Amino acid sequence: MERREGDMVKEEDVKLVGCSMRMELVGVEKEEVLNGMEYGGVGAYLGDGEIGDVNLFI
Repeated sequence: MERREGDMVKEEDVKLVGCSMRMELVGVEKEEVLNGMEYGGVGAYLGDGEIGDVNLFI
């Protein structure tokens, strides 16, 4: 059975946060992204980034 990205995220206890402003700008709907993904703005990213082991901002 092939593993999917969403499965790997759950197995490794990864928290994914999509930028709600960017999603709105490019027209991406919540239904188009991985299940379990959270949404937030820059403030949420900065708060979570301080306490995370690893973070990536693209």
